[in-house]
Amino acid sequence: MHFITERELQTTFRREPFTQLILTETERLTPGAKQFVQDKRIELKPILKAEEKEAVVETKVDTLTAYQEILSAELFEAVVLAKKKQLILGQKLLLLEKKMVAVLSTEPESLEPSERQAEPTVFHLEPIHLFSEHGQLLIKLKKIYGLICLISAVYPTYSRPLSTVIQELSHLVKQLVGDADE
Repeated sequence: MHFITERELQTTFRREPFTQLILTETERLTPGAKQFVQDKRIELKPILKAEEKEAVVETKVDTLTAYQEILSAELFEAVVLAKKKQLILGQKLLLLEKKMVAVLSTEPESLEPSERQAEPTVFHLEPIHLFSEHGQLLIKLKKIYGLICLISAVYPTYSRPLSTVIQELSHLVKQLVGDADE
């Protein structure tokens, strides 16, 4: 018999928030774990045999990994767009993609709500920017910014390391619109 503790649930919830918990026939919750489940409004699924639970877990998609794959693809598209105009910018975007993957592949540091930093505004697209030779690339970078903000909102423990990625993205955008030194 395995008793799942509140600490186990907290650790799992920090890594990947969940809305339902599936127990096997050999698992039980400690009183603290039961309270955690109630506080977070986590649905307890009927007790399954161990083999059935493993099959369910294997098919579950890790949302952080999915976000990472989408963000990576968006950055690669931006690299292709940048390559047409500026090879150096494309290389900087490739480095940014590698940094973003590294950030999302490591265990985030734990932050208290008061420590979380607000995301800086990267840029606002003006019509002159949209119709410039870099218009498509700027739109792509705005999508990337939005996706990074989404990841920070869903996974607040990543907000601090992702803020450095946002700052670098902001600097690249300013270079494109002519507001920063190359």
